[in-house]
Amino acid sequence: MKEIFKLKSKIDILSVVKFIVFFALFYICNQSVIGKYSLPFAFAMYISLVWCEENIYILSVLFVLSNFLTFFSLQSLIVSIIGVCLIIIINLLHKKFKKPIKVWLLVIYSIISQLPSFYLYYYSPELIISNVVGLFLGAVFLICTLNVFKYLFLRGVSLKLTIDEIISLGAILIVLSMGLNEIVIFKFNLLYIFAPFLILLLTYIYPNGGGIIAGTLIGFSTAINTGNFNLVALYSMMGVMALAFKNNVKYFSVLAVLLTEIVFGLYFKIYGEFSIFNTISLVLGEILFLCINNNNLKLLQILLGGQTDQTIIRNVVNRSRDSLCRRMYEISNVFNDMNNIFLGLVKGVLPAEEAKIMLIEEVQKSVCRDCPERHKCWRVLNSETNEVFGDMIGAGLERGKVLIIDVPPFLSSRCNHTTTIINIINQLLVSFKQYTTMVTNMDSSRVLIANQLEGVSKLMRVLADETRQNVSFDIDKEKLIIEELNYENIVCSEAILYEKCKNCLDLTLVIRTKDIDKTKIEKAVSKVCKCKMIVADISTSEIEGFNVINLKTAPKYDIVFGCSGANKFENSVSGDNHSFIRLSNDKILLAICDGMGNGETAKNTSDIAIGLIENFYKAGFENEIVMNSVNKLLTLNADEKFSAIDICVIDLQTSYCDFVKLGSPDGFVTKADGTIDVLSSNALPLGILDEIKPTIITKLVADEDMIILCSDGVADSFASSEDLAIFINSIKTKNPQVMSDEILNKTLENYNGEAKDDCTVLCARIFPRI
Repeated sequence: MKEIFKLKSKIDILSVVKFIVFFALFYICNQSVIGKYSLPFAFAMYISLVWCEENIYILSVLFVLSNFLTFFSLQSLIVSIIGVCLIIIINLLHKKFKKPIKVWLLVIYSIISQLPSFYLYYYSPELIISNVVGLFLGAVFLICTLNVFKYLFLRGVSLKLTIDEIISLGAILIVLSMGLNEIVIFKFNLLYIFAPFLILLLTYIYPNGGGIIAGTLIGFSTAINTGNFNLVALYSMMGVMALAFKNNVKYFSVLAVLLTEIVFGLYFKIYGEFSIFNTISLVLGEILFLCINNNNLKLLQILLGGQTDQTIIRNVVNRSRDSLCRRMYEISNVFNDMNNIFLGLVKGVLPAEEAKIMLIEEVQKSVCRDCPERHKCWRVLNSETNEVFGDMIGAGLERGKVLIIDVPPFLSSRCNHTTTIINIINQLLVSFKQYTTMVTNMDSSRVLIANQLEGVSKLMRVLADETRQNVSFDIDKEKLIIEELNYENIVCSEAILYEKCKNCLDLTLVIRTKDIDKTKIEKAVSKVCKCKMIVADISTSEIEGFNVINLKTAPKYDIVFGCSGANKFENSVSGDNHSFIRLSNDKILLAICDGMGNGETAKNTSDIAIGLIENFYKAGFENEIVMNSVNKLLTLNADEKFSAIDICVIDLQTSYCDFVKLGSPDGFVTKADGTIDVLSSNALPLGILDEIKPTIITKLVADEDMIILCSDGVADSFASSEDLAIFINSIKTKNPQVMSDEILNKTLENYNGEAKDDCTVLCARIFPRI
C-alpha cells in the first residue's frame, strides 16, 4: 500500500511539473510580439497540446492566465476566453461523434477561434493587418508544434528527426528565443542564459553542426526583436567555436564560447553598450551545461537521435569478419588434417591369401604339434600339405564352414585326426568371421568420422569464403529508410544496411514493438532499396519495447507444391516419407524416402533416413557428403534396412535444381512447350553398399515447368517409365496439387483400387515473384 502511495505521489509531482512547463511555454510565446497582438503563437501551442490529448481544462486555465498576466487587459482576457471556449466545444463535439480532428481542420478551427479579436480591434487598420499576419503565422506555427509534439508525445524521442521535424523545431526555437529575449529578471536577460546552454548542449548531442544551427536561429530571433543582425554572427560564431573545441573535457568548449562573447562584446561592440550582466548571464548558462555529466550527455544523444553514423563500429565489423575468415580457414585445415588421420587408421581385413597362411599356422599349432607324423607331413611333404590345408580353408572361407567332403584323399589316407582338423578349422573360421566383422565396423566408423570431418572442413571453407569480403554499408539509404518508416508512423531507432553479395541486401532494423506491421515495413523498405525486401526474422531487443527485425532481398522465384499419398492396402501406416523444407532464404528441399518393405518397419527406416538428410542439408553439407554419410550410418545398423531416396534442391535465386537419386524411380520435369524430361538413376538404395555414388542431375527449371517425384509404388503401377511420362504429360494443369492427385488416382486405378505398395507423389512448380 505504501509503495502504491509513493508511486501515485510521484505521478502527481510529474504532472504538476509538466503543467508548470506548459504554463511557462504559453507565457514565453506570448512575449513574441507581432504588432500589439501576440496571441497566435501561444494559442497554437495550446491547440497542439489539446490535440495531443493533454487535459484540455487545465490547459485552458493556464493559457488564459498566462495571456492575462502578459497583457493585463480586459480585451485580451475576453479574446483568450472566447478562443478556448470554442476549442473546448469543438473538441467535445468531435469526441461525441468519435471523429478524429484532421490537421487541416485544426488549422481552420484555430483561425475561427481567433476571429473575435478582429471585432475588438476593428478601430485600427494597423491592428487588423497585425491580426491577419498573426493568423497566418499562428497557422504555420501550429503545424510546426504539431510536428514536434507528435515526435515528443506520440512517437517517442528515441529516434532520429525527419527533415520536417528539424524545420519545425527551428521555428519553435525562433519563437521561444524571441519571447525569452523580452524577459529580464534583475537585469538578467533569460535569452543570454538560455543561448549558451542550448548551443553547448546541441553541440555535444548533434556533433554534425547542431550547435551552429541553434546559434544561427537564436541570433536570427534576436535580430527580429532588436533589428541588430550582428547578433546572428555572434551566436553562430559561438556554435562554431563550441564545435571546434569540442572534446571529452567540456571546459574547452565552454571557455571558447565565453571568449567569443567577450571579444564580440568588447572589441566589436556588437551589443552597442557592453554590460557585465550579459557575461554573467552567459556564465550562468554555461554552468547549467556543466552540471550535465558525460554519461547523461551520451544518454541524451541516444534518446534524441544524435548518434553519429558509427563509422568506427562499421570498420570494426569488417575487421572482425576478416579475423573470423582467417580463423575459419585455420579450423578448416585442422579438420582436413583430422580427416587424413582417420583415413590413415583404416586397416582393412586381411587379404584371402594372408588369411589362409595365418589359419594354416593356427591349425598346425593346434593339431599337428603333438602328432608323431608331423615331421613327415611338414618337412618331407610340406608343399603338398600346405596346398591341401589351403584348399580346405579356402572352401571354408567361401562357404562359411568346412565339411568332410572337403577333405582330399591325400589327407584322409595319411592323417588320423581329420575330424579334429575339421572342427579346429571351423572354429577358426568363426573367429575369423567375427574378427572381419569387427574390423569392418571399426573401419566403417573411421571412414564415417573422416567423411564428417571432411564435410566440416569444406563447410568451414565455404563460410570463410562468404565472410572474406568486406561488408559494404549504405549509410545514406539507412537514413532514408528510417525517415520513410517514420512517415508511416513506424518508430525505427536504428538501421544497418549492407550488401551481403551481389544484388543481395541484408537490413537490420530496431523498431518499436507496437509499430511492427510486416506489410508496411516491407513496402517502405522496398521503396528505398528499389528491390523487393521481405522480413526474414523478428527477435527481441535489449531495449524494452523494441524488436530487432531482419530483412533480406526476396528471392527472384517462389514455389508452390502439392503432395498426394496412399498406404498399401490394409496397412495403417505408410513406409514412404516425404519432406518439404526451406534450407535458407533462397533454397528449398523436396524429398521422398521409400523405406524397404511397408508398414511400421519401413516407416521407421524412412523416418530415420529423411531426418538425417534434412539435418545434413540444413547444416550446409554438399550432396555427395550427405548421401555417403547417411549411407554409412545406415549400414552400421546390424539389421538390413534399405531406403530409396529422391531429392530435389531448388535455388530460388537462379531457378537451378539439383536432383539427387539413389535407388529411386524416374523423376520428371514437364516443360511449358509440351515436352517432358525424364530423370533416371542406376544407383543402389541407401544401406546396401559401404560406398555409394548417387546420381546427381542439375537442371534449369523455367516458369510453368512442373517437377514430379514419386515412390516405386506409383512407378510400378505403370507398365513402363514411358507410360508414366505419357500420362503425366497428358495432364494439363499448372496446379501442383491437382497434378499429384491425378497421378495418384491413376495409380490406384491401375491397382484396381487396392494399392499393392505405399504410394507417394510430390509435385512442385516455381514461378517468378511479381
